[in-house]
Amino acid sequence: MKNIERWVDKGLIDENLAQVLRDDIKEQTQKQNRLYFQIILYTIGVILIAAGVITFVSGNDWIIKLFNKIPLLKEILLLIVTVLSFWGGYNLKFIKQKYFKLADALIYLSNLLIGANYALLGQIYNWNSNALVGYLWLLSIIPFAYIFKSNAINRVCLVLFIFSFYSFYDELNLDKIEAWTVIIPLSLSGILYGIANFPKIRDKFSSFSLDYKMTSVFFAFFTLLVLTFSVNPSYNIAHPCYILPAVLYCLMSLYNYFKGSREDKLLSKETIFFILLGIFELSLLCFPVLIGFAVAFCAHIFIIYMIAQGIYWGYYFKNVSLINLINFFLLIYLLCVYTRFGWSYIDKTLFFLIGGFILVGVGMYLEKEKKTRIKGN
Repeated sequence: MKNIERWVDKGLIDENLAQVLRDDIKEQTQKQNRLYFQIILYTIGVILIAAGVITFVSGNDWIIKLFNKIPLLKEILLLIVTVLSFWGGYNLKFIKQKYFKLADALIYLSNLLIGANYALLGQIYNWNSNALVGYLWLLSIIPFAYIFKSNAINRVCLVLFIFSFYSFYDELNLDKIEAWTVIIPLSLSGILYGIANFPKIRDKFSSFSLDYKMTSVFFAFFTLLVLTFSVNPSYNIAHPCYILPAVLYCLMSLYNYFKGSREDKLLSKETIFFILLGIFELSLLCFPVLIGFAVAFCAHIFIIYMIAQGIYWGYYFKNVSLINLINFFLLIYLLCVYTRFGWSYIDKTLFFLIGGFILVGVGMYLEKEKKTRIKGN
């Protein structure tokens, strides 16, 4: 609406066209609000139906006794419900072509029930691996995410991948705290970025790629932030399960670079960044003794580069969401650095006063720059 008023003031459009645009925006907003309401209704309705079934079963002892006598009966019934849920959604969406949001809710429910099937099989056959259940669930539903181009299912897959990745290392029982705080998050970040940048995913499933990249950036940023504060004398872990992921995402990044990323200025810089991050992780793993200052210095350089690139490309593409995310990273980074060094070397009263003025000043500058650059572009 503000843009329309500005165009009218500048004489770019007349009042009649402006009114048509206002009416169209208002109509689209109302449709979108109704759409969200439908999704909420369908989601809550499906959850209540599932809760009702669970309550009915738990309230009838004869059903529980029957399940205990025939363990596979639970799995068979759950499988039938899963198939019916999927078929109902598929039938509404692609055959009858009506109630599309209800169809999406049923398909989504069927993908969640697939996980319940694997969890129940794990109980029946005494599987002692959460990672196995997670990966089986992931492999079973990820085709549906890409076939139906469902962001909701894809995000479930993303959560499952992270859960399974951590569960796998938890089950190795190596008891290395540095692996949990540094090595595993860096590997996860690099692999997610490599997947996000595969040419077919990047070109045909851009929303999926964005989810992978955002998650990857969060893991990379906060892991590097940990390294600016605390560096262990050694991260040397002579285990292939820690070395192979770092090697894998370096190779993935190299593949993506030569498959088209180098032709795009932004993608080439991103890819080179993650290749260097992979080399950095391999250095942590391979060197038996580390110089703490050098590791922390490299972590600072990586973070500063991430923030600088994010600010540049955010303004370049006029992407307010990216600008706000990078400003959040910048705020966290400045607070951490200032707290670490300022608390030790500055009088406590001055510490709070100087910190407050710096943050207010930076905030005002960034707000002014955002308005000026976006308006200027």
